[in-house]
Amino acid sequence: MDKLKIIYFFLSILFVLFILNISIGSRERNIPKNGLSFAQIDSVFLFHLNEYGINSKWVQKKNGKKYSDSLKSYYKVKLPKDVNIPEFINSFVLKFNPQKLKFKISELKINGKTEILGFADNKLKFKALVDYAKNLQRRKITLSFLISDFADLSNSDKSELLSAPFPITLILVPSKESAEFISEINRNKKAYSVLINDDLTESDFKLNDNLPKLLLKNSIKNIKKNFSAAKIYLVDKKSNLYNSATFSFIKNEFKRNKITLNYFNQFILLFNKSIDEIISILKFHYESNDLSVGRIFILTANKFLKLKKKLGTFRKKGIKFVFPEQISNP
Repeated sequence: MDKLKIIYFFLSILFVLFILNISIGSRERNIPKNGLSFAQIDSVFLFHLNEYGINSKWVQKKNGKKYSDSLKSYYKVKLPKDVNIPEFINSFVLKFNPQKLKFKISELKINGKTEILGFADNKLKFKALVDYAKNLQRRKITLSFLISDFADLSNSDKSELLSAPFPITLILVPSKESAEFISEINRNKKAYSVLINDDLTESDFKLNDNLPKLLLKNSIKNIKKNFSAAKIYLVDKKSNLYNSATFSFIKNEFKRNKITLNYFNQFILLFNKSIDEIISILKFHYESNDLSVGRIFILTANKFLKLKKKLGTFRKKGIKFVFPEQISNP
């Protein structure tokens, strides 16, 4: 009797395992061989359109059955002239594993109308027609970044910053050492600005309350001569120099040399912000109703380097990164 119970017990287990195997196998067969559904491909394409700041009014979804029984729908997309069609398409194609979705790209009009076809298992599963249209314009804003601590960076961090594909401006405090950075900055097609604070201690550039006016004039001339391509001159309002009785003379002397002094509070300071907060601030300014005036941000090199990848996605949307003199509000 006990043996029969044991046999029935094992038979019950085998039966349960058999049922589970059928159930699992059935679900596996319901998964498309290529692992991509129409809805998934559409979702990626719509995400891609949003990445490039494409207005939904410029996108039409059409019935795709007239092209292929395997195609539920296709897209007709109008693009503004500032979107590079080959780059737009390449960026979309790279979002997919080429083993799962193979693309055929056909330029139907030189530098214009282009057809995108996506195939899986020899079936047409995606189709889009993209073309330029007159008078379309994405939201436009210009942003500029000033980096506060370039002189304090290690050589490797300096190299990484200088190789960044953005027109950044590096803040330098006048000294013989900082003047030596200029050729490397220029060679990497970056820019620099000058910071006037209490750290100007070298004799050629020294500015403080105890110096006679003649020496102050000479220091200002030396700063102008050695940092002649400075984009912006900044003053630290928290410095003793700014709060000294001599500062009014110094400011007027810079003005006489056709140099305007600016202050940190004229710009958007990101020193104490986390990366997530900085991204939110950039999004806020991009979505602002007032896009007529650009924005200038000041932040550390470390935070800028962490932002590099995200800035690439902002650039896709049409955000333009420029040097500060290309913005009208310094």
